[in-house]
Amino acid sequence: MLINTLNFKSLMTKFMRYSILLFFPILVISADISAQDTKVVSDFRFDGSVGIEKEFFNRLEIGFESIIKLEKNASIIDEIDFDLDVKYKLFDFLILGIGYRFAENKRKSGQFEVNQRLSTQAEFKLKVDRFALEYRIRYQNVDDDFILYDEVSPPEQILRNKLEVSYNINNCKLSPFLYSELFGNLKSTDNFAFKIKYALGGKYSLGKYGKVKAFYRIIRELNNRNPYTYYNLSIGYVYDF
Repeated sequence: MLINTLNFKSLMTKFMRYSILLFFPILVISADISAQDTKVVSDFRFDGSVGIEKEFFNRLEIGFESIIKLEKNASIIDEIDFDLDVKYKLFDFLILGIGYRFAENKRKSGQFEVNQRLSTQAEFKLKVDRFALEYRIRYQNVDDDFILYDEVSPPEQILRNKLEVSYNINNCKLSPFLYSELFGNLKSTDNFAFKIKYALGGKYSLGKYGKVKAFYRIIRELNNRNPYTYYNLSIGYVYDF
């Protein structure tokens, strides 16, 4: 049976509109609840990344990226990542993807621990004039980017919901964006949501030489009496061809 892409796109458009009305209030409420009667542990972190992307047949995209993350006011290495991602454009508004990350995370003892993250995702995209709306749902086997102030092992079976809005400025190579992302633990029997991210940044096109992406992000733990908060500056370069 063939899928009526026009009707499906119409349904997805309505879904994404409603997701804006429902998703953001949930994030705000969750952050407000977690902030009540708590002692916050905070730190400034810096991420730097270099990547390469190649597109095949206008449908398939393969990318590789290496990332280094600094903690304790960006003074020492906290994590080193190597990412491999494969994405396939099923429709103009729907992109499916799988990913693999080899990560070395620093433990509280100072020793590095190897984690391997597998993920699968679906991205729904909608353009309205110069605005672009993207909703991404991702499942991953482990939260490799966990914080080890009081954790023995990283959370497993993670469901991530990300909503991003970007704007294409006329005759300008810079495209600003903002997003929120909620992390949920499918194995948890108490609180599903355990982490939230907010980010504001921009992408700058270098033409045939690739693109640069920079953003400022706040990462906040939820449903914990002693939540951590990261204030994160990230800068990355990607060469695409």
